[in-house]
Amino acid sequence: MKILHLSHTGLEYDSRIQKAMNTCLKNGLECSFYDLGYSNSLNNLVISGHLPFFWNKIRDKVDKLMSKIKPDIIHAHDIYAAEICRELKVPFIFDSHENWLDPPKHPYKNPILRYIKHRGLNKFSELCKEIITETPTLTVNETILELYKKYSKHVYLLPNYITLEESNNINFKAKKEGVTYVYVGNDYPNRAYFRNIDRLVKLFLTGKYGKLTLITNKNPKLNEYVTVQKFMEHRELLNYLTQFTVGLLYYEPCTDHHYFLANKFSEYAHAGLCILYVKSLTNVARILGDLGIAVGAEDLEETLKDLRDRREYLEDKGEKIRRFAVKNLIWELYEDNILKAYNQV
Repeated sequence: MKILHLSHTGLEYDSRIQKAMNTCLKNGLECSFYDLGYSNSLNNLVISGHLPFFWNKIRDKVDKLMSKIKPDIIHAHDIYAAEICRELKVPFIFDSHENWLDPPKHPYKNPILRYIKHRGLNKFSELCKEIITETPTLTVNETILELYKKYSKHVYLLPNYITLEESNNINFKAKKEGVTYVYVGNDYPNRAYFRNIDRLVKLFLTGKYGKLTLITNKNPKLNEYVTVQKFMEHRELLNYLTQFTVGLLYYEPCTDHHYFLANKFSEYAHAGLCILYVKSLTNVARILGDLGIAVGAEDLEETLKDLRDRREYLEDKGEKIRRFAVKNLIWELYEDNILKAYNQV
């Protein structure tokens, strides 16, 4: 069986696509990858809710590629790829890397911008509903799975956990002195409001709660208590994380937290970090139970103050999370769902 993996982002930027292709190969399937291109332009579609003038050009390229390699199934890794498959009337599955049926609403003070954005989101929500009703679908966490199953019984869970091989190859480093925190995440001008970490950074800049390292795409000048590390290759990242005591899953208050399960959750866990997360992240709470530490916006400062001299307690939690992760938070436990989805096409 030939599988064509289709996405609007490059293969090097999405480890989920790489893992899915490896699953195909080890199960004797032929697979290839095609990048739709126009990544930034396609992401901006959500603002208008309309397909762009170059849409037909992209679809025609995919059509020609189909004629050339003749795949049996297309594995569509985003809603744009899935819509192209629908228009071409070719067999495909939809791999929903995020929740498109009820995506986070980004508030704007300007009522006109707010109206335009919500109109675009509503159109994509309707499109997602049509896609998951018509074709087998994979998605990344239990909450989105439950939502999608209202519209189709052919929805399968495939969390974006690291592989067992990646976990086994982690090179554990000596912990940094004291209680140290790490946060992994992009920083960009138009980031969603709930991803804003300015409050978190300001707390650590005071030097009252330990040291924080941000692994991000920017390099601002901060101080001795908050340092910045540029993004790195995934294996290097996993090794680097092991030096810290606590991994932060921090978001500003948002009504959509119950749909979130960030990739860094699995990375923190396998690196043996204690995980401190906002308590509205229900997927994290469901998985970790009392292994992690849940915190509300109102008691964040008090919690950080309480933990600053409890290194042994935090490291013990991190070791327990690591043991739990190796048994429960690995890609291989769920990868057969890819094959189940293919068999439903």
